[in-house]
Amino acid sequence: MNQRSPMAGAPTAAQPYRVVRRRPVDAGASSRVEAPVLAAVLLFWAVSVVRVVGAIAGHEVFGGEATLALMVAVGAPWAAAWAYLSARRGSSGAASDPR
Repeated sequence: MNQRSPMAGAPTAAQPYRVVRRRPVDAGASSRVEAPVLAAVLLFWAVSVVRVVGAIAGHEVFGGEATLALMVAVGAPWAAAWAYLSARRGSSGAASDPR
């Protein structure tokens, strides 16, 4: 049986499983981080590094606070590098459309 689907040729809104393509990103849009936000993140990162170094130097057993500080100290530079590299590639880091 070679029957045509009743939804063939219907508008996109009538087909619930169709994925709408993303709009292209405006090349003139600024992706720079504002200075106060950058200063706050850098301060938070520096305090986290000091907390981790203090915990390691004092042979402290890592609890919740020191573990979170370690996650920030390692995760913030990783997230910044990931955002920078994905911005240079021109992608959001999401899986690309196979079409």
